[in-house]
Amino acid sequence: MTSIDNGADKALDEKNTDPRGIDGSDTTTADPADGVIKTIFANDGYELLVMDPHALYLGEGIESNTRQNVVHDPVFWQDIKDNGVEDVIDARRDKDGRVRVHDGKMRTLAARDGGVPAVLVLIKPNYVGSERDAEVSRIFSQLRLNEYRNDIPHADKMAALQQLVLLDVSAEDIAQQRHIDVKEAKKIVTTVKSAAAVESAKYDLTIDEMALIAEFDGDDAATDALMHTAASDRYNLRYKAAELRRERADAAMLEPVLARLTTSNTKVVTDDDVTLDDNIKPLDALRPSAGHEPGTELTMAAHKKCPGHAALVSLKGHGKDRKVATTYVCTNYQMFGHAHRNTPKGVVAPKTEGKLNPEQLADRRLTIKNNKLWDAHVDPRREWMADFFRNGSLPKGLKVQRRIAQLQLAAGYDFNRARERSHPLLCEMLGITLRPGPYGPQQGDTAALQKIVDRTSEKRAGMINLAIWMCAIEAGMNKHTWKNRCNEARLMMTVLEELGKPLSEIELYVLGRDTDGKPFDTNADSDPEPASIAQPDGTTHTDDAASAEDVDVDVDLDNSETTIDRDADVAAHHDDAADAFAA
Repeated sequence: MTSIDNGADKALDEKNTDPRGIDGSDTTTADPADGVIKTIFANDGYELLVMDPHALYLGEGIESNTRQNVVHDPVFWQDIKDNGVEDVIDARRDKDGRVRVHDGKMRTLAARDGGVPAVLVLIKPNYVGSERDAEVSRIFSQLRLNEYRNDIPHADKMAALQQLVLLDVSAEDIAQQRHIDVKEAKKIVTTVKSAAAVESAKYDLTIDEMALIAEFDGDDAATDALMHTAASDRYNLRYKAAELRRERADAAMLEPVLARLTTSNTKVVTDDDVTLDDNIKPLDALRPSAGHEPGTELTMAAHKKCPGHAALVSLKGHGKDRKVATTYVCTNYQMFGHAHRNTPKGVVAPKTEGKLNPEQLADRRLTIKNNKLWDAHVDPRREWMADFFRNGSLPKGLKVQRRIAQLQLAAGYDFNRARERSHPLLCEMLGITLRPGPYGPQQGDTAALQKIVDRTSEKRAGMINLAIWMCAIEAGMNKHTWKNRCNEARLMMTVLEELGKPLSEIELYVLGRDTDGKPFDTNADSDPEPASIAQPDGTTHTDDAASAEDVDVDVDLDNSETTIDRDADVAAHHDDAADAFAA
């Protein structure tokens, strides 16, 4: 929008010869009757006229109209051009007989510029009294009209659009009437079909945020959870939707596996059960009895008739690599006569194992909660990073070279691992197709990355350098990261926040902050100066292993490596990706 300065009519008339100019100048004809196209009625000082908008007098500065700077809104101007002026313009006659606009200056200017031939004008009687009192009355009236003229509330707009959709108005018609892109109109049509989404407009959500709620239309529990998030913390709405989306997809993947286990009368336990009960152990961690030699295998076939035979069903990985994993366990190995696989002969369990105390139990419950949060927020974080590295720009004031230097000191191990695999996560984020290699079927493409680097501008080089290091750290993080809060992870979250990403609850936890941004851990540094741990081979690495208390759950039961999010939509030809990113 541009602001139009309305100076004195005489000065403007001297430099504006276009009678339809939108600079606010007045080009009223000397005889106002020349602009009257039709008189509808005239009675008791009131006149309802159809007039040429060029015949209306806009006044000379503040002496005639309190609105001096007219906002040139292209959408409003185009609407007037397409549909004419639908509201009556309020006017008065001045002492020279001119029809002076009292309320409707923007409409008059837009009508002139849009070539609208006629507008409806209601002329009201002037204030009865002294010239000074009449002027005071005019100014107060115009102030009231301008100050209290508010836009339609967002919720009311959405409700109105919903009614249009119910009346079978097409997206194309909405786009034309509302002067928006057809793609945006189609999104609106899809979204407002959801009653919950329309209701959520009361929280001033964007159409994209409302679409997240519409996505779960029909699932009352999910829409209630999203509405609660919209009301209390709208910036985490995307993360909540991702969490619910993951739960829905997980349930669909688990359904056939659970059905098969039910048919075979196999008991099913969850990760939560295993985390809270040290008596549940996987068969590959047990031997048949304490009398067997250490290391003796307890096979599934041999254990099938044990009363404690059960299956732990869980999901591993992210994106397209996410899959169901089934691990067979004994629900109470000591009660049913088994022993740890590697304890000495005659010994059932290590001395350290026993019933959890309240503090350990609380820690296990926190582990369950935060493991789920971490898992749910990996994909949204990577989606944000991919969009930023492809389309974003570095914020002004960001000390990017300092941050890159810190990342290099903190993440040498992660970088070396990513380099060996030709930076697969970075390639994926930039739309480069992954290919097979010595480290597996999903490796990056160094040649394609080299094209991007060779073609990029010096300004974008900093972005690429930052992306290389941040993607290396991202690929190396796992569900233990939130608990260990290592230097590279804390630095990663700090940089993400500086780049403009709203941090989720679990990401804030890594920085030692609660959802209100307040520190809960005096040992956590929100702006970490990373330190590295020297390894015998000269590399640097911050130990990200699970704590001893997590070993049974996270090592024995979760042997899968950190996986890389697969998003089919980012696959693209190498040259296209290089051109797009280097631009």
